[in-house]
Amino acid sequence: MLDNDIMYSKNTNFQRRKLETHLISEIINTAKDHKRKTKMIMLANKYFNKITECVIKASTQNKNSINFYYNYYDFVNNRLGKPHGFLNEFMYEMCYDFSEFVTTDTNGNPMTFKTLFGSTFDWKLIGKNMIKISW
Repeated sequence: MLDNDIMYSKNTNFQRRKLETHLISEIINTAKDHKRKTKMIMLANKYFNKITECVIKASTQNKNSINFYYNYYDFVNNRLGKPHGFLNEFMYEMCYDFSEFVTTDTNGNPMTFKTLFGSTFDWKLIGKNMIKISW
């Protein structure tokens, strides 16, 4: 029940107390941020090594691009954004040196797609479950 930006909640003493809606929205935003971070960590663990292996395998065969197939439903999330937007965000995070989701090698250097495959690393979404990756 909303009344002038204040929500009322029952207390254990059967009395109502005031909850301000801006506090509730902050709680909701922090919960969404936590869900987003856990989803990104899961995707980084699952797809970073797969993409890296596919690109290395293709580059040993003297190819400049590959079609990488992924599971569309891995990127479906609960009101965190559209799957293709979430995939683009994941790919940008995996290319950014100072991202919190990037893995490091044994010397402590960040391992991103750009550091592994050069600054010309790029991707393009094609269809529902395919990315064209070029380097």
